[in-house]
Amino acid sequence: MDIFLHGKKAVFIDGEEQTSAREEEEANAFAGDLLIPKQEYAAFGQKGAFFPEKIDAP
Repeated sequence: MDIFLHGKKAVFIDGEEQTSAREEEEANAFAGDLLIPKQEYAAFGQKGAFFPEKIDAP
């Protein structure tokens, strides 16, 4: 996901420590928000039912 935020010119290789901690945190937050939007995550947390049979999946 780094490429969406930081452009194509930077090279990112898994397992290599070439990205800054800030860039990594930004990429993780972007990916997390893309996969589970903040509103849906908040609604899930408010339900308080953290069991597999209670999770709504498409």
